[in-house]
Amino acid sequence: MDKEKDYYSEASRYTLAVVLFTLIIWGIYDWRNATPNGFQFLLINEIVITLGITRYILKKRDQKRKRS
Repeated sequence: MDKEKDYYSEASRYTLAVVLFTLIIWGIYDWRNATPNGFQFLLINEIVITLGITRYILKKRDQKRKRS
């Protein structure tokens, strides 16, 4: 992330970390006891992809503002 602009507050980062950690533990438990590709792993992938796209868009927008 850019050092100048913080897109996510500290509380949001901690909340996201707890949610992802819980989903990973739940996914491992589900994988060991049920199916190899459970709902949790799909949800984790969706969150990671969404955050990656959002970060990319925000970085591009910030670069455009710096140029002008």
